[in-house]
Amino acid sequence: ARFGIASKALKRLAAKSPARFACHEAKEVEGKFAKWLRLVDHDRVLDFRRGDIFKLPVELIARADAIIMAVAFPPDMFGRVQKLLGHAKQGCRLLTYEDLKLGDSHTWDPPAPRAFHQLPCNGHADRYRVSWLPKPGHHFYLHEVGALQTSILKRRSLSSGSLAVQ
Repeated sequence: ARFGIASKALKRLAAKSPARFACHEAKEVEGKFAKWLRLVDHDRVLDFRRGDIFKLPVELIARADAIIMAVAFPPDMFGRVQKLLGHAKQGCRLLTYEDLKLGDSHTWDPPAPRAFHQLPCNGHADRYRVSWLPKPGHHFYLHEVGALQTSILKRRSLSSGSLAVQ
């Protein structure tokens, strides 16, 4: 339902400013549902994708400026999600439905290559109205991907027998 609402809004935006925006859509093999929608504004691109996030090419995660994961994952899948988000580039912003313990990325096994920092504007009292919990609302988690965790890289290179760069 969320993808359908978002894609309709994206198409309306493109239709209101056709000189500014191009809108492209790819459908599933059966052709019933869109699986991908792209809005292009000169050199800026907004992609909406529907499907299994674990089947996405890692390069898409690595190029993303923002990732919205408004989906509930069972706790036993958090490790897979963390590993996938470990490919995100520095500066990428993340909105997640679940507390994926991104701030503890240095303690993961193996540790994430980059640190994740919860945004200062994302306090514990922040609640957003959602259809299933209008009051008090649901707490979403906002993070930014930080720099490479150099201490982890040094430990990895020492344990693999290669020289660590200072």
